[in-house]
Amino acid sequence: MTRLIIEISKYVLIALIVLYTLQCYLAFVKKDEDSREFLFLRQNVVMFCIHFVAFMVFYLKWNGRCSYIFMERRCYICWQRWYFSGICIHGLQS
Repeated sequence: MTRLIIEISKYVLIALIVLYTLQCYLAFVKKDEDSREFLFLRQNVVMFCIHFVAFMVFYLKWNGRCSYIFMERRCYICWQRWYFSGICIHGLQS
């Protein structure tokens, strides 16, 4: 079952990427600001779906081990940004 989901997800990702690309081109064609805003909202939804499917495939391929790897890396990156931004802010104030 896992293998079937992974195989289907390849085609789903291709379809989502094509849809996102078409919406990028349509953003230049639309002249009305409201229709462009709605188009940007749809692009955000499609991008969320792309990321969701990709991370689901990671999770299924690595049998759940990827959640610890990604969470550890994400916490480290957040800590780095917080720590170094504090140094930069305090360094500029002195």
